[in-house]
Amino acid sequence: MRSLCFDQIDQAFNAAGIELTDEDIAGFVSGFDRGISMRLDTPRAAKRYGNGLMFALPMLKGEANIVDLLLIEAVRAFFPTIYDVIRDNYADFSGVDSEHLRHGQDRPRAASLLNPIVDKLTIDEQQGIKSLLKSLFPRLGREYGGGGYGPDCLSSWAKLKRICSPDYCPRYFTYSVPKSDVRDSEMNELYAKAAKQSAAEVEETIVVFFTSGKAKRVIERMRQHVDQMPSEAVASLCVAIAKNGYHIPNPPSLFTSAKPVSQAGILISHMISRLTAGEPRVMLAKEVVAAAEPVWFGHEVLRWLYVTDDADKADSNTLTKDEVNELAMLLVERIKARANSGQPLFSVDVPQEQFLLFEWWRVEGREPVQAHLSSVFTEDPTSIGLFLQAMAGQSWGLEDLLPRVGRLDANRLKSIKHIYDLDALAELIQAHLPGNFANPQYFSDGAESIEQQLAEQFMYVYNLWKKDGETPEADGGSDDSINDLASTDVDPN
Repeated sequence: MRSLCFDQIDQAFNAAGIELTDEDIAGFVSGFDRGISMRLDTPRAAKRYGNGLMFALPMLKGEANIVDLLLIEAVRAFFPTIYDVIRDNYADFSGVDSEHLRHGQDRPRAASLLNPIVDKLTIDEQQGIKSLLKSLFPRLGREYGGGGYGPDCLSSWAKLKRICSPDYCPRYFTYSVPKSDVRDSEMNELYAKAAKQSAAEVEETIVVFFTSGKAKRVIERMRQHVDQMPSEAVASLCVAIAKNGYHIPNPPSLFTSAKPVSQAGILISHMISRLTAGEPRVMLAKEVVAAAEPVWFGHEVLRWLYVTDDADKADSNTLTKDEVNELAMLLVERIKARANSGQPLFSVDVPQEQFLLFEWWRVEGREPVQAHLSSVFTEDPTSIGLFLQAMAGQSWGLEDLLPRVGRLDANRLKSIKHIYDLDALAELIQAHLPGNFANPQYFSDGAESIEQQLAEQFMYVYNLWKKDGETPEADGGSDDSINDLASTDVDPN
């Protein structure tokens, strides 16, 4: 029976044009003999399994882990009721349990769903199927006698296209790649194209992906495989992505580093690190900053090229601090050109915009930045209120689905002071914005407009400083307060 079954497998592989490595064969035979063979009792069962593979293999060729596909199809053929439970609840089987559940006493939901069926099997069948399932779905390990697995395993599972990867698991049951996902073959074609062609030619493919709603997924896929992509493809991919920052989603997010635009910046930094340190990296980084659209996406890349001053973690930096400073001067030239065109360098809707002001300040000081803002405020006084909203940033309550406008607290005023004289700004606020400036309130009853609330918050802190003196942290030109606006003190991995 075993020989007959394996003949069926050979026929399915020949029809699909797939060849197994010795390692694949060993992994499959081990899992099959351990978890399936006791159910192999009739030629009809072997034939049913072979027919299933005839359908599944061509559909998922190159898009799934071949050993996992063979084994889950074996479960489908020989343990159909167990397969049905997994198929209908695959989100509970793939991935890992939350940290709370891993350290608690609650039984994983996947095990709770299976146990009524597994308990009805013979002892040999129970032992066999549990052994197989915990190898396919490590999430079951704690219940079925395996080790524990944490979120750090997800990346390696995705690289191997394992069924336990949440990114790949749906494919094993739908026999297709979801419309929101990208086929592995398409990604391989992109890498091959980028290795041989220019950024302009690669950009055509990137634009198709990004404008079809797949930008986030493509960036995720590239981050998962950045170490495996051809080094010859790095330059074209970096520039093509940088030129299409407009098409990358930039939704409000409590964790800014999780935004697709930040993930794209991290991706470019990691791709540049594939090159030899020194001039090759710097030259490509300059090309990326010069090509980045919008301009603020150039800053997004810049901030991930150097992430820590800790000597023990220096490997996390793609460039040295001096190299990043050199790039910053290039970016500031683009920022100044943007300012000279009359466009304000801040936006309520795009929080990354205002960091261009601070990048400009870091390189050239407050005077030119304040001159630009003063011209914007003079031409359109309503922009003063928008500037305050941009500087206030966003805040999230415990039950908020969307962010609220933040508050202008002392740290925010310390940041503003770097780019605009507070005395001068206070005069503009009192002259052009609504508010009870004789007795400004930091906390309002909510009846006032956002514009008035922020104006009074600014004046409240400003008056307090005039009375009691500024806090020491506001002196000395430190930019620690700017980091409060969007900290990059996180692991870029």
